[in-house]
Amino acid sequence: MKIIALQGSPRVGGNCDVLMDEMIKGAEENGHEVVKYYLEKQDIAACKACMYCAEHGECVRGDDGNKIIDELVAADGVIFATPIYYGQMTAQAKTIIDRFYAIGQNPDKSLRGKAALIFTENQPEGTYKDYIELTKFSPFTFMGYDVIGHVDAGSAGPAGIVKEEQEDKNTGKQADIIVNKYGQEQGKRIKDALLVLQQSDRAQGHQRQQGKGIQPHHIPLKAQRPGAQAVKRAEQAQGEIVLAEELFQHQREEQAGKAQLDGNQQGEIAKLPPLRHQNAQKIQ
Repeated sequence: MKIIALQGSPRVGGNCDVLMDEMIKGAEENGHEVVKYYLEKQDIAACKACMYCAEHGECVRGDDGNKIIDELVAADGVIFATPIYYGQMTAQAKTIIDRFYAIGQNPDKSLRGKAALIFTENQPEGTYKDYIELTKFSPFTFMGYDVIGHVDAGSAGPAGIVKEEQEDKNTGKQADIIVNKYGQEQGKRIKDALLVLQQSDRAQGHQRQQGKGIQPHHIPLKAQRPGAQAVKRAEQAQGEIVLAEELFQHQREEQAGKAQLDGNQQGEIAKLPPLRHQNAQKIQ
């Protein structure tokens, strides 16, 4: 079984790369051949919508994109990995995806077999759930792949944090890893890698969710023990309660002052003569 691995991250050794390598190890240990491409290092031009492929069955571009497309068509499956930047896959990943159009225009070409997808993100796991589900359908299911599952690795932080903190297996929760013909061992490998990755430094993740303005790519993430995390969350919650009480007290004082002012104004208005139209005497 031949598998093509497409790495959409521009960072060699980054979180996406570490997770993909673990999946590749599982596949190779089970006798499968894997060819890996760093899309950043390939000469892949963007689709220019010239419709040349609709008439000739091939893309007009003479670059590495055509070579990768041909290998995908001949292969039995694909591993596709990308970080999520601004809510979408990377530009490198999207460029090769757009070139799939040439496959759809050629009746002699099609994509088949299994597809396993890897997504990493700085936001908490599940933030981009809808986008991931959409990506699983289009292009992968739409083009003919059987998507056996995906990894959604949230709160990823700095590049390579998975590799640096793999030894701490007590932090975080299990990822949703799908294990199929790519190998039984890959599930354990990726779970071990993601235990730290997905919930590393939950205190900082809590602050990001609360809108504290902390940017994950500015702060090195450090795994914290559950006890330290609980204390940190308690301190934050207490501070928020105090601030909320001060706000409510300020609002009560404002309302009391407004009510007093309204009462005084009403008294002054009552002393005024009734308003009459300027032409009232003429009408009478």
